[in-house]
Amino acid sequence: MDETKPAPVVFERDSPEFARVMAFTDGVFAIAVTLLVLDVTIPADLAADDLPAALWDLRWQIFSFFLSFTVIGLYWMLHHKLTSRMRGIDRRFMRWNLVQLAFIAFLPFPTSLVGEHSEAAIAVAVYAVNVAIVSALDTWLFRTASHRGLLDESWPPGATAFALAARFVPVPVFLVSVPIAWVSTSWARWTWILVVPASLIVDRFRPAGLDPDS
Repeated sequence: MDETKPAPVVFERDSPEFARVMAFTDGVFAIAVTLLVLDVTIPADLAADDLPAALWDLRWQIFSFFLSFTVIGLYWMLHHKLTSRMRGIDRRFMRWNLVQLAFIAFLPFPTSLVGEHSEAAIAVAVYAVNVAIVSALDTWLFRTASHRGLLDESWPPGATAFALAARFVPVPVFLVSVPIAWVSTSWARWTWILVVPASLIVDRFRPAGLDPDS
């Protein structure tokens, strides 16, 4: 009795299935960034003299909008970089892709929480956990594509491990900010900036010959 598992079906990048997944993915990212701006509103009947004060009251909503727009934009770019070097996708990749899209689509909610309740620890914590999960799933998508032979390039030695580490950097940074939020929400938000120096440190270990945009 042959118990050999059948090889997973791979939908090549020029197939309708690949195109549908990419179109759906881009649509979710686009809708998510559009929804972010819905909370940045000013009453239409507001007097001109009250406008400066109203804009100042919206400062956290505006900050949250640009922060989340940047986050979603960066993960869209990472997704694009990954799929642009894939020879195809299989159903396991599609399932994990849907999971990540769920948390991308959910991001406008914690964005609204932070914008309206900037000093509430739970609001900052929910936002940080959401971004950490998105980053972890981005790392897992790359691992899935690499492990299942879906990448179409020959990478230099150590390139896969480096790429996984680089994509994983935001996870501990955002998770560390969660307990900090109960001490100070301002400190917690400043903690998120550590993603930049941490990423630069990891980038120093980039394997020779690996494209800087990888």
